[in-house]
Amino acid sequence: MRERILFLITKSEIGGAQKFVKEQIEISNDHGFDCYLATNEENWLTEEVKGKVVGQLIHSGVSSLSMSYFIRLASFIKEHRIKLVICNSAIAGVYGRLVAAYSQINSIYVSHGWSSVYNGGFFSMIFNRIEWGLSKLTSMIICVSENDMIVARTKIKISAKKLIHISNGIKALDPEKSLCSSNLIQMLAVARLQHPKRIDLLVDALKNRSDVQLTIVGEGEQANLINEKIEANQLKNIKMLGKIDGFKQFVDYDIFALISESEGLPISAIEAMSCSNALLLSNVGGCSELIDGNGVLVDNQVESIAKGIDRCIEDLSNFKKGSLSLFKRNFDLDKNKLKYVSLYRKFSN
Repeated sequence: MRERILFLITKSEIGGAQKFVKEQIEISNDHGFDCYLATNEENWLTEEVKGKVVGQLIHSGVSSLSMSYFIRLASFIKEHRIKLVICNSAIAGVYGRLVAAYSQINSIYVSHGWSSVYNGGFFSMIFNRIEWGLSKLTSMIICVSENDMIVARTKIKISAKKLIHISNGIKALDPEKSLCSSNLIQMLAVARLQHPKRIDLLVDALKNRSDVQLTIVGEGEQANLINEKIEANQLKNIKMLGKIDGFKQFVDYDIFALISESEGLPISAIEAMSCSNALLLSNVGGCSELIDGNGVLVDNQVESIAKGIDRCIEDLSNFKKGSLSLFKRNFDLDKNKLKYVSLYRKFSN
């Protein structure tokens, strides 16, 4: 009999956590689970998993805390005889763990970066205490980076018995390289253009150089600010493509840049590694775990970013080779998928 597991995530729009859930559903299907999905709306994720999930709970209530959604989710779990809830993102993590405890089934929480620490601000101490309390209800917590594991133990004080580290991984991308060519170094940024991302700093770092072409893929509240910078400084070497669902053309670029105030272990950077991009990453969260002879970590300051760009260009060939090598060693999902499967099997029985 196929065990029934529910993947719960707050937003369905494309992002790193959504890509993680998509691939986890595919892996779980291949290994004998019936998968269900609960999220806020029909969007990228729901489209990607069509035909791969047995049932879905699509309701905007998951985006904010309410008793009515708690009851709706509990009813869905009971109706479909779900045996395990796998929670992704902060609000979904609250719902999933509380409802699982109420329903007397197990739950797994995947920390895609501890928002209670990185984005809590003045209320971090309170949010950390809530996370600590929720950990008592959680069967297991998957930390996507070694840094997240350390933060969980030292700042949130979660018991080591509840924690396991499995680095984010993906199935290697294999897009065809486009036929267009250029003498410029091709740099790529793929991100939601909103907090905590700082693509504006990357734009500032490129103001006085013409040897690099930056392509920005994504949309968000920062898009207007970035456009204004580009127009005010007549930066013809920077173009914005807007949102592209399922973007995979990393192979057309030399350097992948992610400037951000907080990260877990960014899926977009791992996708870039699989296509031999050199990496230029902010030194936050688990980003240091993605750099080993394949790129540069920078501070979120224009001067540091500019120097990082210079360093990437100076050693571009070696960095590109290093990225693919590191991906194959540590971040190829085919090597780690059985770790997830064994966890799901253990806690769904």
